[in-house]
Amino acid sequence: MKLVIVSNKHNRSRHITLSVWSKAVLSLCLLGVPAAAGFFVGQTVAEDEQSELLSDDTILTWQTKVAAQQAQIDDLLERERLNRQAIELQLATMHSQLLRIDALGERLTSIAGIDNEEFDFSQPPALGGPLSVSDESYEPSSTYNIETVTANFATLLADREDQLSVLESLLLSESQQRETTLAGRPIKWG
Repeated sequence: MKLVIVSNKHNRSRHITLSVWSKAVLSLCLLGVPAAAGFFVGQTVAEDEQSELLSDDTILTWQTKVAAQQAQIDDLLERERLNRQAIELQLATMHSQLLRIDALGERLTSIAGIDNEEFDFSQPPALGGPLSVSDESYEPSSTYNIETVTANFATLLADREDQLSVLESLLLSESQQRETTLAGRPIKWG
């Protein structure tokens, strides 16, 4: 290999001929030294970043974030528990009011002398449908579902409301009929 070096000062050029060993040393210097330097610089930067990633400050920051997230989760669980207790209290109140309505209905039917088979406040309303307990596809729910409980209460309240409104109309019509019927003897003189 022949290298030509041109000099501007003397307007002349020099020629250098390289042997095989000279070529290997020159290649090593031009390619190997920058590659090795890049490798060592990369190693030191990576070690610095890795030590920064696993430093005590970083671990402390992560632990603080985890603790804050755990506190948020605990707060949400507490809110959910309080909401569930409030809903259960409301459902218990509704159930006690439904029991009072049932007792009132039974009392009114006994006062009015109406047969208990027509207005049975002691039985839950019929749910209807082709499914019976003996069917193979029937599987009772083992989970507590708030929507199911509220739907059941809504059905019970609607049924009791219908029964009480029919009972009211029967009692009013009976009362009106008593008021329109003559009582006592007619007046003989005037």
